[in-house]
Amino acid sequence: MKLCVAVLLPILLSFDRFYGTWAQDEVIGGPRLIWIDRNSFGISSRIVNIEGDGRDLYDKVNVTGTVLTTVSRLLSEAQPSSKVAIDYDYDDNLMFWTDPGYKMVKKATLVKKGSITGVFHGTSNYVEGIAADWLNNKVYWTDAAYNWIMVSDYTGTYYHCVIDTGLDKPRGIAVNPFTGHLFWTDWGANAKIEMASLSGENRTTLISEDVHGQIIGLPNGLTIDYDSNSLYFIDSSNDNIYCVYLNNVSGLLQSSQIVLVGTTPKFGHFFDMDLDKNFFFISDWGNNAIDIVPRDNLDETRYLRPPGMFKPYGVVMYDQEKQPSQSMPCQTNNGGCEQLCLGDPGPDGYKCICSIGYSLQTDRHSCANLTSHVPQMQLFFADKDGICQLPANIAHMQIDNDNPYSYTCFLKPYNVTVFDYDIYNEKLYFYDRSDSYIKMFSLAHGGEPVPLFETGTVTGIAVDWLASNLYWTDYTNRMIGVSKLDGSYKMPLLEKGIMKPTAIVVHPSQGYMFWAEAEPNARIVRSDLSGRNLVTIVEENLGIPGSLTIDFEKQQLFWSDQEKKEVNYVDLDGTNRRAFLRITKDPDTQKDLNYFGLTKYKDFLFVTELTNNNIIVVNKEEKTHTQTLAVEELGAIKFYDKSVQPGEMPGACDIENGGCKELCLPTPNGPECLCQNEQSCKSVLRCPTSFLHGDIQGSAEGGDECDNTPGHACGFVCDEYFRKAQDITLKCEFRGDWNTNTDKLCVLDTTLEDFLLVTDSNTHQITLIDLDAQEPFKNIPLPIPEVDNPVAIDFDPVDQVLFWTDASKKEVYRAELDGSSKQTIASGVQTPDGLALDTKNRHVYWTDAGNPAKIERADMNGTGRELVFHVDLDKPRAIIVDSINGFLFWTDWRTKARIERARLNSEDRRIIVEGDLGWPNGLAIDRSTHKLYWIDAKLEKIEFSDLDGGNRHLLLLLQPESHPFGLTVIGQFMYWTDWQHQQIHRADKADGQNIIYVGPGIFKKPNDIHAFIKHPVYPTKAPEITTKSVTPKIPPTKTPMSKETTMINKLPTTTVGSASNNSMILPSEDHGHSIVMLIPIVVLLVMLGLSVVIFLIWRQRSKRPTLSVRRQFESPVYKNLTEETDSVLAYRDEDAADKELANTQCNGEPAKELGKYSRLQFDRDNEYVTFSQ
Repeated sequence: MKLCVAVLLPILLSFDRFYGTWAQDEVIGGPRLIWIDRNSFGISSRIVNIEGDGRDLYDKVNVTGTVLTTVSRLLSEAQPSSKVAIDYDYDDNLMFWTDPGYKMVKKATLVKKGSITGVFHGTSNYVEGIAADWLNNKVYWTDAAYNWIMVSDYTGTYYHCVIDTGLDKPRGIAVNPFTGHLFWTDWGANAKIEMASLSGENRTTLISEDVHGQIIGLPNGLTIDYDSNSLYFIDSSNDNIYCVYLNNVSGLLQSSQIVLVGTTPKFGHFFDMDLDKNFFFISDWGNNAIDIVPRDNLDETRYLRPPGMFKPYGVVMYDQEKQPSQSMPCQTNNGGCEQLCLGDPGPDGYKCICSIGYSLQTDRHSCANLTSHVPQMQLFFADKDGICQLPANIAHMQIDNDNPYSYTCFLKPYNVTVFDYDIYNEKLYFYDRSDSYIKMFSLAHGGEPVPLFETGTVTGIAVDWLASNLYWTDYTNRMIGVSKLDGSYKMPLLEKGIMKPTAIVVHPSQGYMFWAEAEPNARIVRSDLSGRNLVTIVEENLGIPGSLTIDFEKQQLFWSDQEKKEVNYVDLDGTNRRAFLRITKDPDTQKDLNYFGLTKYKDFLFVTELTNNNIIVVNKEEKTHTQTLAVEELGAIKFYDKSVQPGEMPGACDIENGGCKELCLPTPNGPECLCQNEQSCKSVLRCPTSFLHGDIQGSAEGGDECDNTPGHACGFVCDEYFRKAQDITLKCEFRGDWNTNTDKLCVLDTTLEDFLLVTDSNTHQITLIDLDAQEPFKNIPLPIPEVDNPVAIDFDPVDQVLFWTDASKKEVYRAELDGSSKQTIASGVQTPDGLALDTKNRHVYWTDAGNPAKIERADMNGTGRELVFHVDLDKPRAIIVDSINGFLFWTDWRTKARIERARLNSEDRRIIVEGDLGWPNGLAIDRSTHKLYWIDAKLEKIEFSDLDGGNRHLLLLLQPESHPFGLTVIGQFMYWTDWQHQQIHRADKADGQNIIYVGPGIFKKPNDIHAFIKHPVYPTKAPEITTKSVTPKIPPTKTPMSKETTMINKLPTTTVGSASNNSMILPSEDHGHSIVMLIPIVVLLVMLGLSVVIFLIWRQRSKRPTLSVRRQFESPVYKNLTEETDSVLAYRDEDAADKELANTQCNGEPAKELGKYSRLQFDRDNEYVTFSQ
C-alpha cells in the first residue's frame, strides 16, 4: 500500500544578470536589503537585493523611486514557485524562505552557486511568516491553513509543532533568542498579537481586536529592535506602524502601552517590515514598492521602486549588527538534548523538545519512540486491512506515481467499518463486522482489542470524551445505544421513532447528540445527550445521509449524502444550510460518485469517496480542492488530534460522576442520570433550562438558582423582543417535562396592529418595525430559521402569517411571526423578486425573472400551483394585488420598462404605464384613494397614477446616489427602502414632504417592505374603471419648474407635487398701482427664495461623504438578486475622519493623517465593498 510523493530535487542557486553582475565566487555580505517579489500573474518569484544600510539606500533612491545603484537578483524561479516570507542567519551565511508553490520551507547558502535544500516538506499555501533563531540554530514559521506554528532545526531532521490551538490566520513572526520569546500576529476573526516561550509555553495575548479595536485590524509583519527591546508591527487596515516596549510585559497590554509611530505619506498596503537603527523597511503592495522610512521623520519616506519591480512580499535588512553573537546553552553539545534544543526564558536558558512521533524521557533530554501506537496529528481511515494512518499534512505532500509513499495500518485483520476514539485516554472504539462486536483498542499499548458487547449492524460510533460515554447507532434493531467507555451499563437510549439510523456524532461541551436516519423519511436529528428534546434540523431535499462530522470552530454540522452525491452543512440549530461539495460523476469515467466518510481538521475537510476509493481533501474556508489520495479500500475516516476533541477537563460528569450511580449524561440542562436497573438505581431527568423564546430563571421558592429536577418549581424570563404571555410558576414533573406548554409562554412584544415588515439580504433577516411605538420606532428581528437572501414580503392578517421569497434558495416561504410553522410554498423559482397576497381569494402570487420569465400563483398552503403569465414577459419585478377590484399589477424591467395590469382571472391584460420609466422596483396601492404608486431606481423618483394609469403625477425626486427598492403606502404615509442609504424612509403620500428615517440604522441591504394597519378605513369599491386605452400625461423629470409642477425644497430630498396642491394662485382683479408696486417685492422675494434654495442644496451636497468608488450599474442595475454585484459602496466621511485624527494622541504628538481609503475590493461572500488584504 503506497502513496506517491514527489522527490524534491535540489535547485541550483541562480545569479542571472539583473541590473548588474556579481563576482563568481564572492560570499554575499552585508549590510544589504533583501526582499521577495512576485509578478502579478504568479509566473515567477524572485529574491532581490541591493547593497547598503538604511542611510546608504535612502541616499541611493530619489524622490521618484528611481534607484541610483545596482540591484541584483539572487534567485529567480518560475511556477510553481511562489515565495512569500524570508529571514536569515548571518554568521552561518544561510537564508530561509517559505515557498507555498512548492509546499516547502527552503534554505540556501549565501555564496555563489550555493545549493538550495528543503527544510520542511508539506506546508499549505499560506505560509506567510518565518523567523530564524540564529543563536540556537532553529527556524520557525506560521501556517494559516493548518493554523499552527512549527519549529525545525536547520537540517529539517527534527521538527515540532509549538503552537497548534487557538490560531486563526497567523502571519508575521519574530524571535528574541536573548530572552527566549516568540511573537506572532494573527489577522483572523479576532485579530491579535501573541507571545510565548520559544517552545510554545506560557502563551499570552498582548494585543487583541476585541480590546484594542481602534488599533489593530489586520496585523501583518513584525520585527524586534533588540537594542531597545521593542516590538514593532504594522497593520494593513490603517497602514500604521506601532511600537510596544517589551520590558516587564507579561499579559494583555493597556492601550497606553501601544505607541503609534505613524504612517507613510502615501497610503498603501503594508505586508512585511524590518528595521535598522535609523530606518524602517516596509513591503508596500499599495505603492508596489519597498518603503524606506526614516524612523525620526516618517513624512520623508522614499519608495524603492526599481524598473521591473514586482509585488513585494517578505523583506529583511541583512546585517551582522542585527544579529549579535551571544553564548547560549544550546550551542554546546546541543544543550545535551537528543533532538531539539530551544531557547527558554527559564533559569536554565534552554528546553529540550522531541520531534513529532517521539516523547521526552524522564531525564528531560533524551527522546524515545512514543509508547502510543500512533502519534497525534494523524489521519485515520478504515480499509480492508484494519485502520490505516497518514500524516497531518498529507494534503500538501506532492504526489507522484513514480515516488511511492508508504502508509501503515493496524488492527489487522479486523473488519472495521466505523470507529471513534478518546484521545485523552488513548483508546479507539470500533465495530467489527466479522462478529458484530464493538471493541476497544489501546493506542498507547497496542495488543489485542477488547470486545465490549455484541450488537446489531452498527452504522455509527461516537465517543463523549468529556463524560466517558459511548454512543452507537444500531441499524438492525433501529435504536441508539449508550454505555460507559468500558462497556458497562449498556442500554438502549432511543428506540421509539428511530428508523434505520446511519450515522451519529456528539458535541459534549454543548451537551448535544446528532444522528441521521435514511428511511422511510430521511432526516437529521439533534437531541440532548440523554436522548431527549429531539429537534429535526434537516429533512428537506435529503437522500441517504452517510456520515456526520462537526466543525467545532465554526459550530457547523456536515453530512454526506450518498444518494444525492453531495456534501452539505448547516449551523447546529439547522439554520443556514449550505452546499459544500456537489460533483456527482467522475469526470473521466462518468461513474456516479459515492461520498461517505467525513472528518474536519483545521481548514480542511477530508471526504472518502467509495466509487474510486479516494480521499478527497478540500480547503473548507476557500472551498477549493487541495488533494486526492488513492488508497485500496475505504470506509470511515477520523482525524486524530486534540483539536478535534476540544473541551475543558474535567466535564460535568467527572466530579463524583455528576451525582449519578450509573450513567451520567451531560446535557444543556445539567447532568442527567440513567440507570440500567431502576430497582437499585434512580434515574434523574432534568427539565429544560431554555425553551422557545425564553429561559428558566430563579427558584419559585425565592432562590437565585433554579433546581430543574422533578418536584421543584422555577420562574422564567423571555428573550429580547418577547414578553410573557402569562406570568406563571413552572413545576418540573417526573419525566423531566414542565407542567405546561413552554412554547406559548413568550410572545412577540408588539401589539401587531400597526407595523412594517422589511427584508434584508446582507443581514439575512426579516425585521418588524412597530409603528405604535414612539419614534424612531421599535424594531424586532424576527426569529425565523434559515433565512438567507429574503427579497419580497407580504403579510396575511387572516392567519397572521408572513410570506417571503428567498433569492438564494429560489423558494417561496410562509411562517408565523415568531418563526414557527415555517413552510415551503414553492421551490425552483429562479429569480423570485416580487410577491403579493390575494387575501380575499386566498392565493399567493410571485414573479420569476428567470428564463423563461413568468408570473405564478398558488393557494396559501402551497397547493394548486399554476402559471398565470409567461408570454411577453422579460424581467417582471414588483407585483401587487387589488382584491377589492379584482386586479393584478406588476412591473417589467424590459428594455422599454412598463407597468401592466390584468384581472385576477388573467383576462384583460394591458399596459397602463409606459415611457419615462427606468427600473421600476417597488409597487404599491393606496387603497383609500385608489391610486397606484411606484418607485424607480434608475430615475430616482416616486410617481403615482389612477389604477388605470391615468392622471400620472411625479411625486418625489429622490436624493442623488439613491437606489430605492421596496415601496408601500398606508394611512397618510408612504415608506420605501434604499440600498444606498441603507435606511427606511417615510414621507407624506400626498406631497412627498416631511421625510424622515424610520427605525434605527440596522439595515445593510433592505429590499422589500410591507405595511399593515389593523383597522384601516377603505372605501368598499373604487370608482368604475374603464377599460379603454389610456395615454397618461407624463410630467417632465428633473427639469426646472413648469406650470404643472412646483418644486418643494426640503433637504436631503427634492420633492415635486401636483399643481393643484402646490401652485400659488394670484387674484385676478386689477388693483392698478398697488399691483405695480407689488411686482418688485414679489420678484425680490422669489430671488431671495431661489438664493436660499441654491445655497442649501450646495451646502447639503458639499457635506456628503467622499465616495471612494462610484456606482457603475449596468441596465438593469440589479438583474438578479442572486447575482453578486458591487451594489454597496464603501465611503469615508472626511470631516468625521479629520475630527477623529485631531483627537488622537500618541506620546503627546498628533497622529499622522491616514489619507483616503483607496484599496477597495468587492467581498462576494458578504456582498459589500471592503478593504483588500
